[in-house]
Amino acid sequence: MYTRSMPGARSAIAAVAAAGLLGLPGLPGLGGGQAAAASPNWHAMGRTWAASGRLRPGCPKYVYHYRINPPSKSWIVETFLRGPGGKRLASDVIVSGGDPERGTKRFTICASNTRPGRFTIRAKLTYDDDTTGTSPAGWLRPSHFRLHR
Repeated sequence: MYTRSMPGARSAIAAVAAAGLLGLPGLPGLGGGQAAAASPNWHAMGRTWAASGRLRPGCPKYVYHYRINPPSKSWIVETFLRGPGGKRLASDVIVSGGDPERGTKRFTICASNTRPGRFTIRAKLTYDDDTTGTSPAGWLRPSHFRLHR
């Protein structure tokens, strides 16, 4: 380790780490002197939902619904479907300019790849913030539905 050959290195590293954790001014990039930006309420910007039903044989499509209320006209939503036990089953994309802010989409679920139980839809919203020139991203509240035999 470098601390043996550099006598003051350990205390310098500790001072820099403490300054970053405490938010002391004058240390850019470590939280020093920079106010934390207000976190947007992602749960208020949209939601997904699907009806419970029967797990049908083969690989049929199952409808899910979405409603997006982004603070910008340019946005994208990535949806991820997990099955019982957290198994990754499918994903989808909803894009401004190609999809409306509310509508229906479909996941293909193969009965041979999963089992009956609780399914979860997670959705990640990313939008262009024209005021800051950034693209914030955050998770909407997960939704759940059940498929039985």
